Amino acid sequence: MNTRTKNRRRYLVEKAKNKTFRDALVSEAIDAGLPFQIRAMREAKEWTQHKLGKLTGIGQTGVSRIEDPSYGKMTLSTLKTLASAFDVALLVRFVPFSQLMDLNSTDPKEGLAPPSYDDDPAAHAVFDEDHITVRWVEHPGPFASSLTNYVTTARLYGSVIETLTPGSDTAALLAMVKHEQYATVRN
Repeated sequence: MNTRTKNRRRYLVEKAKNKTFRDALVSEAIDAGLPFQIRAMREAKEWTQHKLGKLTGIGQTGVSRIEDPSYGKMTLSTLKTLASAFDVALLVRFVPFSQLMDLNSTDPKEGLAPPSYDDDPAAHAVFDEDHITVRWVEHPGPFASSLTNYVTTARLYGSVIETLTPGSDTAALLAMVKHEQYATVRN
């Protein structure tokens, strides 16, 4: 963790002692964070507002409103339509403040444009009892995949992953093949 991230995290931890600040942090993440992310995803695909409006049926003026942080009237239906157009998942859930602070401690421009399903190798990783097939992802920000993320995912699927710990031979193997498209690790 770099110094800037640590300092931002310290700031958030201190300010979050205040309930009003916590409420504002949640509002800001939604009201400003989503419009900036929508714009970042559109620009990453090199789409105009007109093109996104046409793909979603929202129209160019609708996209312009949605990308305006002061608009604040997006519906879940609109967000689902946008997720479909970008071919990304939409996750709306309540989380502990620690997760929101982690997200807000990083560079605000990192990870705003997650890869679409076809461009997300981790979405195609297969975990089973006999072996773990990993497709390494090199993507900055909160959507980055790392050995830790694969271990967590493997545990969720109930795979045998005892050897997948930082410092193990398997971890070293994964580190060595991180520039390869696929790495198959047998336990």
